[in-house]
Amino acid sequence: VVGRIFMGLTIEKTVRYDHMDVLKNIVSICCQNDSKKYSFFYEEDDSYLFGHPGFFYFSDDSNNILGFICLSGIDRQNFDVCGFVLPAYRNNGIFSQLLTAVKEEYKNINLSFPLPAHCKNAAEVLRKNNFRYSDTECKMSLNLKNLIIYPSEFDIDITESGKGAQQCAFFKDDFFVGSCSITLINDSYCILSEVEIIKKYRGLGLGAHLINCLLGYLDEINIDKIILHVTKSNIPAFRLYQSMGFVVDSSLDYYCLNL
Repeated sequence: VVGRIFMGLTIEKTVRYDHMDVLKNIVSICCQNDSKKYSFFYEEDDSYLFGHPGFFYFSDDSNNILGFICLSGIDRQNFDVCGFVLPAYRNNGIFSQLLTAVKEEYKNINLSFPLPAHCKNAAEVLRKNNFRYSDTECKMSLNLKNLIIYPSEFDIDITESGKGAQQCAFFKDDFFVGSCSITLINDSYCILSEVEIIKKYRGLGLGAHLINCLLGYLDEINIDKIILHVTKSNIPAFRLYQSMGFVVDSSLDYYCLNL
């Protein structure tokens, strides 16, 4: 049982390295308590974002951090947000006060808060702070082991772009029809992104041929698993990946606020 505590809000404009271990420990405690694996994004440059603080701490009168919000700048207009409050101190309004501090500090920007679907209380706090549900992002995967891959009508051209990244261009009868990017994480799996069929070939069912051609290439280089992220609102892409055998591993609901 948590007794009466005197709390104060502390805004840090640069992250202190001794704080990082504390923040990571809070995330670990939340993961263990909720039986979930949460993401805590942080880059060193994010501690000070375009003249604004990247971290908001909520501390008690002994300077023990009870909760925090972290912002990550996509650009000067758009920011991803994540936040955690120690389980013993939830339902004390800490999360809401942290959000209020963020809203007071930042103006004329867009905030995006990814939230696991089971976090009903956090979603309610976000809605009370004028965040609106925007979309659901799904992490999907496909195991290539024992997968039947049919001969492709496409040709593929690979361009290395460093750090395991490859740009893939697809051709049918020597005509360029689409492209994608893959990132080889290790010898056994990769991440797929930026799948695109050029405009004049869309609606012809070529997406399945593109993916099939890519799977053939990945099988040749002994990749066992492929992972991608897609929003549920992108119905054609979501259905395409399902039809190719991809399954949803996890999902995040995104809540957005324009300040």
